[in-house]
Amino acid sequence: MVLIDTISAFQYAIWHELTADEELIELMDDVRLRWVWAQPDEKMPYLVHRISSTQADPWVIRNGTYYLDIWDYHNLSDRILNTRKRCIELLDQSIIGLIEASSSFMSVTQPGNNETLYLVAARMNLKTDGFIPEEVKNIWHYAMEFDLRYTRGIQEIKGIIGDDS
Repeated sequence: MVLIDTISAFQYAIWHELTADEELIELMDDVRLRWVWAQPDEKMPYLVHRISSTQADPWVIRNGTYYLDIWDYHNLSDRILNTRKRCIELLDQSIIGLIEASSSFMSVTQPGNNETLYLVAARMNLKTDGFIPEEVKNIWHYAMEFDLRYTRGIQEIKGIIGDDS
């Protein structure tokens, strides 16, 4: 059995939230969201995201940072600023709920009723954001960092403590 890890589950939940948003789709003429790196000559505008995490106390809690970069090629900054605004509306102060089953996660807004499922949750808060200067005229780069605090999934916890049940 292959288990999806907690970070991958959050990555997918955020990816789904951003790529399914009608307003963001219209702003960006489809949402191109890449993990860590975009391909050279990726069609602009596009987004790149990644997550890093650190230990918290108690150890079943993790602190992290969610990075989201917006890239655009345009003669004005309006489109990238509107994209930034929408991403912040979708992610800042958000709570991501995941229901963990035996081999996968699914996003939820409320815990499920099935007693065999476990809720894994994360809170996101915008920490810092701003433009990154680029050397090429009309290329805009806007970077955001969100604080992320989440619980580990029950399967991840069981794997750490060696519980095979």
